[in-house]
Amino acid sequence: MRGFTRLEFPVEGIPEEEGGIVEVDEVYWTVDRPTMLSGLSNRWGISTSTVVKLNPGLSSLDALEPGMRLKVYDDDPTAPSQSYGAPNAGRLKRGVPLPEGPHVRMREYRTRSFGSKYMVEALTTAFDAYSKAFPDGPEIRLGDLSMRGGGRLSPHVSHRTGRDVDIGFVLREDKRKDRYWERARPTTFDAEKNWFLIHELIKTGRVQTIFMGSRLQRELLPYARRDLTPDELAQYFAIADKGHRYISIIRHWRGHMDHMHVRFHCEPGNRQCRSNSIER
Repeated sequence: MRGFTRLEFPVEGIPEEEGGIVEVDEVYWTVDRPTMLSGLSNRWGISTSTVVKLNPGLSSLDALEPGMRLKVYDDDPTAPSQSYGAPNAGRLKRGVPLPEGPHVRMREYRTRSFGSKYMVEALTTAFDAYSKAFPDGPEIRLGDLSMRGGGRLSPHVSHRTGRDVDIGFVLREDKRKDRYWERARPTTFDAEKNWFLIHELIKTGRVQTIFMGSRLQRELLPYARRDLTPDELAQYFAIADKGHRYISIIRHWRGHMDHMHVRFHCEPGNRQCRSNSIER
């Protein structure tokens, strides 16, 4: 790409990995209503045999009660999670389920709540920081990640390799009611909290690109200028890169006024993974 500087870590202001990454070695999900294990497996996208194996003493015929916490993932260093191919033409091997959190809301059907371990750890780290910074703040609503084995995920073009996630914007006035997403406007977009979350994600060093509407990006700039130098600002925001020097991380993409689409880097050393840095 002539005329651009592709960001290669480490970059001043955007560390390769700042440290303090939350390691995800095991994940538990909570039963939300009376059900049989078979029904829960269908909703969670995990086979009954896998759930039984991860929860000794549990039978595939057991009735499950609300509040029960079931293990849905146990790290196996000999069989790591891996992304294969490009985000729009690949798959995911041994996808990791996103952990529950006090400020994170996932959909009732969690078949699309899996990602690479590399991505899930970065998300967990940023969500944990948000929860500590804003203990009384609004919840973060999660959309699609990938299926456990990746592959085509309608209606998305991408979301196939465990490196993409849709995150709803934090709003000042939440009027969604029964709607999961709500279109953000400058009057309802909580720029302070959204910038904090985005900054925490990027500080993990694992974010490749964030797609969101340029109108909302402009609301973030006053808060971003408090934390970044002018050059760092251009490395983060395409709309702040007047000289077109960088392939900036935060880029405009139409249709992203109710959520941002975050794409993560390939795992270090994974030669089967392809970046496709700009394609949505």
